[in-house]
Amino acid sequence: MSWVAKVASHKERIYFVERQRSGENAFFYIRIELPKEQDFLAALKGQQKFNLSDYGEIIASGFGNPSDEIRKMLKEKYGFDV
Repeated sequence: MSWVAKVASHKERIYFVERQRSGENAFFYIRIELPKEQDFLAALKGQQKFNLSDYGEIIASGFGNPSDEIRKMLKEKYGFDV
């Protein structure tokens, strides 16, 4: 099961997604254009695996928790604190 949070709103949305990868917690920040948002949310609710990059641009990812460097980049480039 994924955990998802919408962390910014503009003409696109940026979502924080957590998933299990290779037995570890992985995180992704993905920028989704509004026309693809409903399809993305439907895919998250589905039981099948899917590729996040089919729905938008992965702007940051990693294992564990986001680092201070990633948080700084998100604030500087996209204007929000995470």
